[in-house]
Amino acid sequence: MNKLVIIIVFFSCTAISKASTTVPFTLEDRDRLIRLEQRMDALERTMDARFAAQDAKFTTMDAKFTAMDAKFDSLQGQINDVKTLMYFVLGGMLGIIGFILWDRRTFLKPFESEAKELHKTDEQIILALREQAKTNPSLAEILRSAGLL
Repeated sequence: MNKLVIIIVFFSCTAISKASTTVPFTLEDRDRLIRLEQRMDALERTMDARFAAQDAKFTTMDAKFTAMDAKFDSLQGQINDVKTLMYFVLGGMLGIIGFILWDRRTFLKPFESEAKELHKTDEQIILALREQAKTNPSLAEILRSAGLL
């Protein structure tokens, strides 16, 4: 039984010594926590300010992109106007070329019919000269030199 009492006393002493070794929360610890909270609050305010500045920058960039979109839209409108003008000019040029070709054919038709009549007349004259060359040797020589006989 003595041994049991000694063991109980030993365990109670160690338990008391362990209980007495725990450090209670001191004023210094409280001050540290207060300073830590202040630093954390200051850091949070700084981060909030930086995030607000970034949001402002993003808003500015959005405005710039909106302005660029407006410029691109106006530029696209100008390009469409130039394309329309090009189509108009090209159509006018093709119309003028068509008119010139039509006018040329219309203008040349009377001359073509006259040229056909002149060709027939030339053939008739050559036939008449060949007939005459049968009786006239000097005319036959002239026609041979010209390649008509």
